[in-house]
Amino acid sequence: MTPPNLPRTPFAPPPVGTDLVRIATSPDGQRIEITPAVWEDPAAWGILLADLVRHIAAAESQLRPDLSSEAFLDRLFEGFHAELASPTDLVEGGDAPPESEG
Repeated sequence: MTPPNLPRTPFAPPPVGTDLVRIATSPDGQRIEITPAVWEDPAAWGILLADLVRHIAAAESQLRPDLSSEAFLDRLFEGFHAELASPTDLVEGGDAPPESEG
């Protein structure tokens, strides 16, 4: 069963805000879109990822009373480090648009 798309919430960016990351999954795989060059310091992306991971762990632990946030985070990081060490998929696209020839 495919979960429904998430509704926009009061926490969603206002029309003048910026979506930084969009992630969708389907039977064909994941689609990830990012807005690059938002921050000068790459550590800001690390902060965003840490916040995202904590939100995921909190939400999942509410749905899984037998799994604490800490246990969930431990398992999440096992998968994270395994994927970094040996990717199961290649990144498509790039970090900048191609330069025009001319």
